Amino acid sequence: MLVSVSAMAVYLEDVRVPVPYYSFNKMRVITTRLRLFGQFPYLLSIVLVWFICYLMTVTNFEPPGGQARTDKNVTMMVLKESPWFQVPIPGMLNRDIKLIVW
Repeated sequence: MLVSVSAMAVYLEDVRVPVPYYSFNKMRVITTRLRLFGQFPYLLSIVLVWFICYLMTVTNFEPPGGQARTDKNVTMMVLKESPWFQVPIPGMLNRDIKLIVW
């Protein structure tokens, strides 16, 4: 992970990747060049390393019970039980708010 982060943040920072999009004004597909590695090095590194772990799991290169397997339920329990990872629920208010009746 450290190698991919440093490669994307330092060495590939100025590489412009062609990204196609459809222009409704010109009615055709146009490509623009974005600095994806300079803008999102951490996110791209996490996705890249997770994809490598997924390929190792599918091909059984990583042994069953290995640390890099993506089919373990323990990894999802870490996210569910961690206090720093919270998904906000729409409509939920602070629990300390009390209703004052006159």
